[in-house]
Amino acid sequence: MAMVVGMMLILAACGRGNREPTPEPAPAVVEATDTPTTAAEPAPTDEPTAESTPAEEPAATEADVDAAEQTESPLSAQESPLSAQDSPLSALQSPLFTAPPIAEPTVTDETGGVMGTLIVVKPTGEVLPVNQQFLALGEIILDDAGEERFAGYSASTAPRELTNEFGQFAIGDVEPGRYVLVLDVVVSAFLLNDPETGQGRVVEILPGEVLDLGTLQYESLPIYGYDQ
Repeated sequence: MAMVVGMMLILAACGRGNREPTPEPAPAVVEATDTPTTAAEPAPTDEPTAESTPAEEPAATEADVDAAEQTESPLSAQESPLSAQDSPLSALQSPLFTAPPIAEPTVTDETGGVMGTLIVVKPTGEVLPVNQQFLALGEIILDDAGEERFAGYSASTAPRELTNEFGQFAIGDVEPGRYVLVLDVVVSAFLLNDPETGQGRVVEILPGEVLDLGTLQYESLPIYGYDQ
């Protein structure tokens, strides 16, 4: 608030010496102050002096409020907990699918094991555990040059286990070596491909160790209920 400082001008009547026998009074004069540049104080009035007040800010319009809500809202599109990238209902991090831990398969100094979870995630985000199906290990067959060329599978001799209700499997006491993952649905069997290479998913079993494959996720599988 700006403050206006005024200097009082002193009015004094000048009368020096003895009174002269004259009918006219001595004229009043204004004495000069030390600060000639200050403004003269206005004459006092009966009205109260108006005080300077801060200018009122214009009231926020409905459009301003809407704009503020859009930029500062905790549920804005950029930071929304339900946005497509970070949604808690997204397919990769869906809380609708929670598999409990399972016991590791039995291994020895001469044998190894493998475990994991097999699921299908539909484009809608629905998670389908591939349950009550045989997950097996197929033999890799080498060609004459010693290159891995073929895969063989026999349901009667291959290591395999049924997946549980969560799509989990654990195969133990497996002879060390390289295998391909096979899904056996009784009426047929097929290789589980590696999404990165498009080839059969190869696993290597080491003696005394359990290979944890984690979650094997596919968009679809060629079996009833898991195809698109």
